Amino acid sequence: MLRGLDTIFRHRIMLTACTICVLLTAVLLTGCSTNQPVILTSTIYVNAMLDNSPWAGPVNFTVTGQASGTSVPKTYTNIPVGNYSLDYLSGGPPAASFAGITPTSPQTVTADDTIAFTLNFRTKEVARSNVIVTATLTKSESVVPWMGPVNFTLTGPETISGASVPHPYTGMPLGNYTLNYISGGPPGTTLFDITPSTTQTLTAGDTITFTMEFR
Repeated sequence: MLRGLDTIFRHRIMLTACTICVLLTAVLLTGCSTNQPVILTSTIYVNAMLDNSPWAGPVNFTVTGQASGTSVPKTYTNIPVGNYSLDYLSGGPPAASFAGITPTSPQTVTADDTIAFTLNFRTKEVARSNVIVTATLTKSESVVPWMGPVNFTLTGPETISGASVPHPYTGMPLGNYTLNYISGGPPGTTLFDITPSTTQTLTAGDTITFTMEFR
């Protein structure tokens, strides 16, 4: 009788152990069969060039699906793979104009890769022309050119201090210029007038002349 019971218990223990093994195997198989999504990422780098030289500073731009940028260089990390575009908004080097993005958008980001967008800027060409400062001396009803020391300033888009006449200034930026007499001139005379006007406008391809008249 005892031997029969012992045999029954042994069978039950074996069945229980087998059941536990089956359950563990099922759990393991279930865990292995669960597909967890794997997000592949990469890096986007944004920089800028001024006249083909690297430039760093404030500039506003956007990258598809990312926070707006306010300066360069800028690096975006952990970017999901896909297509991305760069859009220029505003800013950049002072006195420069935006010349485009290279390479052209969009670009494709692949896993563990780095792509770069470059904002290109060019220095604006400033039109220039010439300014001449001269002086005359009135003698007994005659007016003759005079040269010598005289102090003056020429103020405008570019400001210059002068110490003698005649004096030509070439390559001056266009705009309004004013001649201010300070001191000097022919001995024993005073400044009578500045002709044709103390303020003149310099335009492209033109030359303006300020003449200080002493008497």
